[in-house]
Amino acid sequence: MTYWREDGSSTTFVGGKRTWRNQNPGNIIAGQFANEHGAIGKAGGFAVFPTPDVGHRALIDLLHTQTYQRLTMRMPAVSVGLVEGLRG
Repeated sequence: MTYWREDGSSTTFVGGKRTWRNQNPGNIIAGQFANEHGAIGKAGGFAVFPTPDVGHRALIDLLHTQTYQRLTMRMPAVSVGLVEGLRG
Protein backbone atom coordinates (compact mmCIF):
# COMPACT_ATOMS: atom_id res chain seq x y z
CA MET A 1 0.00 0.00 0.00
CA THR A 2 1.49 3.34 -1.02
CA TYR A 3 0.29 6.64 0.42
CA TRP A 4 1.00 9.71 -1.71
CA ARG A 5 1.17 13.17 -0.15
CA GLU A 6 0.31 16.45 -1.83
CA ASP A 7 4.01 17.36 -1.98
CA GLY A 8 4.69 14.27 -4.12
CA SER A 9 6.40 12.26 -1.40
CA SER A 10 5.12 8.82 -0.46
CA THR A 11 5.23 6.08 2.14
CA THR A 12 4.85 2.43 1.22
CA PHE A 13 3.69 -0.28 3.62
CA VAL A 14 4.79 -3.79 2.57
CA GLY A 15 3.95 -7.05 4.30
CA GLY A 16 2.31 -7.08 7.67
CA LYS A 17 -1.42 -7.34 8.20
CA ARG A 18 -4.03 -5.53 6.12
CA THR A 19 -5.14 -3.56 9.18
CA TRP A 20 -1.65 -2.03 9.41
CA ARG A 21 -1.26 -1.40 5.67
CA ASN A 22 -4.71 0.23 5.48
CA GLN A 23 -4.29 2.19 8.73
CA ASN A 24 -7.60 0.55 9.67
CA PRO A 25 -7.30 -1.19 13.06
CA GLY A 26 -10.93 -2.36 13.00
CA ASN A 27 -10.96 -3.64 9.41
CA ILE A 28 -13.92 -1.36 8.76
CA ILE A 29 -15.55 -2.26 5.48
CA ALA A 30 -15.29 0.39 2.76
CA GLY A 31 -18.49 2.36 2.28
CA GLN A 32 -20.48 5.33 3.45
CA PHE A 33 -19.56 5.07 7.15
CA ALA A 34 -15.85 4.81 6.38
CA ASN A 35 -16.00 7.67 3.87
CA GLU A 36 -17.80 9.90 6.37
CA HIS A 37 -15.05 9.12 8.89
CA GLY A 38 -12.03 9.99 6.78
CA ALA A 39 -11.37 7.01 4.50
CA ILE A 40 -9.27 7.91 1.47
CA GLY A 41 -9.79 4.71 -0.50
CA LYS A 42 -10.29 0.97 -0.25
CA ALA A 43 -8.24 -2.19 -0.61
CA GLY A 44 -9.61 -5.71 -0.54
CA GLY A 45 -13.05 -4.36 0.33
CA PHE A 46 -11.80 -2.57 3.44
CA ALA A 47 -11.44 1.15 4.02
CA VAL A 48 -8.03 2.80 3.81
CA PHE A 49 -7.41 5.70 6.20
CA PRO A 50 -4.71 8.37 5.86
CA THR A 51 -3.21 7.77 9.31
CA PRO A 52 -3.52 5.27 12.15
CA ASP A 53 -5.14 7.99 14.28
CA VAL A 54 -7.91 8.60 11.73
CA GLY A 55 -8.52 4.85 11.45
CA HIS A 56 -8.60 4.46 15.22
CA ARG A 57 -11.04 7.35 15.61
CA ALA A 58 -13.31 5.79 12.97
CA LEU A 59 -13.27 2.51 14.91
CA ILE A 60 -14.16 4.29 18.17
CA ASP A 61 -16.98 6.15 16.41
CA LEU A 62 -18.24 2.88 14.89
CA LEU A 63 -18.33 1.21 18.30
CA HIS A 64 -20.41 4.12 19.61
CA THR A 65 -23.11 3.71 16.95
CA GLN A 66 -26.51 2.37 17.94
CA THR A 67 -25.77 -0.87 16.10
CA TYR A 68 -22.87 -1.67 18.43
CA GLN A 69 -24.26 -0.14 21.60
CA ARG A 70 -27.11 -2.66 21.68
CA LEU A 71 -24.80 -5.70 21.51
CA THR A 72 -24.02 -7.87 24.50
CA MET A 73 -21.05 -10.09 25.22
CA ARG A 74 -23.10 -12.97 23.79
CA MET A 75 -23.42 -11.18 20.45
CA PRO A 76 -19.98 -10.74 18.88
CA ALA A 77 -19.55 -7.32 17.28
CA VAL A 78 -18.45 -8.90 14.03
CA SER A 79 -21.90 -10.42 13.59
CA VAL A 80 -23.37 -7.09 12.42
CA GLY A 81 -21.15 -7.19 9.32
CA LEU A 82 -19.47 -3.80 9.58
CA VAL A 83 -16.10 -5.27 10.52
CA GLU A 84 -14.32 -8.37 9.28
CA GLY A 85 -15.88 -11.53 10.53
CA LEU A 86 -19.21 -13.06 9.58
CA ARG A 87 -19.33 -11.94 5.98
CA GLY A 88 -20.58 -15.22 4.58
